[in-house]
Parts: sequence; C-alpha cells; structure tokens
Amino acid sequence: MTHRVKPGQTILFHTRDAVDVLGTIAAQRGDTEESEVLRASILDKSRFIDMNSNFAHPMAGPVYIEGAEPGDVLKVTIISIDPGEYGYTFGSGGFIRDLMEGQFLAIWRLNKEFAVSDDIPNVRIPNASFPGIVSTLPGPDQLQTILHLEQQLADAGGQVMLPVSNKATPSTICGPDGSASNECLRTSPPREHGGNMDIRHLQSGSSVYLPCFIEGCGLTIGDLHYAQGDGEVSGTAIEMSADILISTELLSNGPDLTYGPHYEGVSRFLDIPSERFYAVTGIPV
Repeated sequence: MTHRVKPGQTILFHTRDAVDVLGTIAAQRGDTEESEVLRASILDKSRFIDMNSNFAHPMAGPVYIEGAEPGDVLKVTIISIDPGEYGYTFGSGGFIRDLMEGQFLAIWRLNKEFAVSDDIPNVRIPNASFPGIVSTLPGPDQLQTILHLEQQLADAGGQVMLPVSNKATPSTICGPDGSASNECLRTSPPREHGGNMDIRHLQSGSSVYLPCFIEGCGLTIGDLHYAQGDGEVSGTAIEMSADILISTELLSNGPDLTYGPHYEGVSRFLDIPSERFYAVTGIPV
C-alpha cells in the first residue's frame, strides 16, 4: 500500500480526473512551462475525443489503516474538497442518448462557488463536490466471488466490464505480464466494498461506512465530481481533479454492511425536514 496512517489522523488525497487528462490541481495552478502547456491542452477538445475510453479512474491510495482487521468497519468522514480549475462533461452516454444525437462535450471553469462553461452559456452550476469512488479492498474470498459472479453475468449476455490487462496499472500486478492480470477488478461498478457508487450526497461533512476485508482495509479514493444529478445520466458528471481531506475511525462493532456501504450527513444534502440523515446502499443483482 502507498501509505500507513493511524485512525483519527487526517489524510489528504491528491486525486486525478476520471480519464486522467486534467492533471493534478497543483499542476493546473503551477507557474511552470509544463503547467502552461497543461492549461492550454485542457481547452483542446480533440484530446478528449481521441482518448482511450477503456482507460478510467486513476485512484489515490490504497492507504493502510493501522489496527484495522477483517470484520471491522471503517468510517470515513469527508472534511473538505478543494476542486481543480477545470472540469468536463460528456453528453453522449447514459440515458441522455435518448434525447440527443451525436457527441457533446462541455469544458468547465471551476472555482469554490460555481462552474461555468462557454459551451453552455449563461449557466452557473453550484459547487456540490464529492468523490465518485470511495472504497476499501476486497479480500481473497470476496475477489473470487466477484470474479465468478461477473463472469456469469457476462456469459448470460449482461453488461459487465471484465478485467483487461492492456494499460492496466500497476503493470507488475495488473498488466499483460502481471502476477494477477486476470484478477484486477475494473473500477466502473460499485460493489460490496464500495467503489464507484457516485452518491452525490457524499459531500464535505458526510461520512461513509465501508467494510474491512483485509488487514489495513486499503482505503482508496478517486473520480471526483464537482456536481452531479441523481446518477450520471449523460454518462459523466462534471469530472474534475481535486484534493480531498478525510479522517477515519475504526469500528469493531459497526453497522451490518452485508448488502453494501452505509452513509450519513446533514439534512441540507437531501433537503429534508430533519437535522441529519442515515442511508444504506444495495447491490441490484
């Protein structure tokens, strides 16, 4: 794992956007020639059109949580999210393809309050940043179960993304000659250990409860979004790079996460007549 921390310590994750074209926010804000080239390239839409759509979700981590054992629950509290300077949204996938033809791409300029785009003039999108992916690592038993179920789904003609070794990282494990090239799970779906849940309510001040299947849990975060509706109805949200500050707490007698992670936060995330909310997730299979 990349780092070791104690429960209660704050952790700053430097995340990159979903298809890794925006760079880190430090690079976006730099005063070097490389940063100037990066900023100019972000506005070049051809880079997005020509990208490899099979490559997605560079992850920050995994982080080893000291003292964590299989069976524990890891409570992750999001303290703050610092959005990058740029974002993008594709309008050619998801449910929106029923309403429009062809491809659409919006490049956004972001600040801590709102996003604007020359591609969608006279519109401001309020900042509602959250991580699309928050996850722990599956254990050996969970991995084999997931691989088996997803292969069954593929054999039945279902839509599933099986392991692909080409350009997978780390290459020594997941690459074509890696030690487990056929066992590296794709990051696109959510699973019992978290993953690409895309829950827009996981904003600063919220907490998510994740299961620990291995010693140290293996906390990883990525796919930060500046704003999103109830799901990525066009195939993406406002995708961005961001720095996210979190803290962790280990629970030896936590909630039952058999059917997926739980999460909680203040009521303003849901606009309900209550002070706080507590929600559960599930895997629809």
